[in-house]
Amino acid sequence: MQIVIFGAGGMGREIAQLAKDMGHEVIFSTSEQFGGMPPQQIGELPVLIAIGDPKKKEQVSKMLDQFNVNYTNLVTSDKMQRATICKGSIVQEGAILTTNVKLGEHVFVNLNVTIGHDCTIGDFTTISPAANISGNVTIGKRCYIGTNASIKEGVTICDDVTIGMGSVVLNDITEAGTYVGVPVKKIK
Repeated sequence: MQIVIFGAGGMGREIAQLAKDMGHEVIFSTSEQFGGMPPQQIGELPVLIAIGDPKKKEQVSKMLDQFNVNYTNLVTSDKMQRATICKGSIVQEGAILTTNVKLGEHVFVNLNVTIGHDCTIGDFTTISPAANISGNVTIGKRCYIGTNASIKEGVTICDDVTIGMGSVVLNDITEAGTYVGVPVKKIK
């Protein structure tokens, strides 16, 4: 099956390789065109947005939505029936979603991420490699969770939050911004 991957940077190349490994024929795209085709000519071809920055990912989605593109998911595990995965989401190899997990639209779950029971991940969120999200966690829209970050059970994180690499979240985060450290503190 052909699949259109919007975004030709590092994440785009990673997702293209994953799609090829899963037997798909990949068509790359940029913000100007889709593999030489204007967006309105994509038709029924499945589309993925492979952009790590949550806000840019949302902007691209809004642009593509005017062309009524057909978003698809790319999920590597056969155990994803344990999760609700909304359109355009990607789950990389080695990720574990335990049970009753909900991924919003255009969520990217990178390599070796663990997401515990009863978690909800908001639209356009990116979770970097080896992040560990314990059970009953709610993460808002447009969040970015850094590599090896850990989030304690029962924590709620509001929209538009960046958690730095290796950081540990022990309490709710109710204000947008960038948080780093063990435990996290807001830096901007």
